[in-house]
Amino acid sequence: MDYTYPYPTAAEMEDIKMAYEYLFDSIRFKTHDKNYELYSASERNIEEMLKKSRLLFERELNQQQLVIQKMSEEVFDIDVKYFEGSAKLHGRYDEDRGIMYVNSKAETSLEWTFWHEAFHIMKKSRKY
Repeated sequence: MDYTYPYPTAAEMEDIKMAYEYLFDSIRFKTHDKNYELYSASERNIEEMLKKSRLLFERELNQQQLVIQKMSEEVFDIDVKYFEGSAKLHGRYDEDRGIMYVNSKAETSLEWTFWHEAFHIMKKSRKY
């Protein structure tokens, strides 16, 4: 059998169609002033995930969380707050308040979530 044929065959098209349908069903967006913003959340209702979350008090933070919080304040002038919530909700940036929220129970690491959110902040501010 020749495996160098560069295009999908009729037999492969159904699987490809299903994969694209899954992709497009998974993409989430919200509108802001006639613009669209893509975001990732495994559950359909991000607001429900937030309602089930609990903001952590500073006395509950571990050393790693405190270091990230201090570095964020000094480097980006961004306040970092931690919460416990659905593992699927990693973090969130509240642009109106200038606060980055990081989920201490996320399925991603604290560092990954912090830098992911920081990237969005830098991209929006165009300062960095």
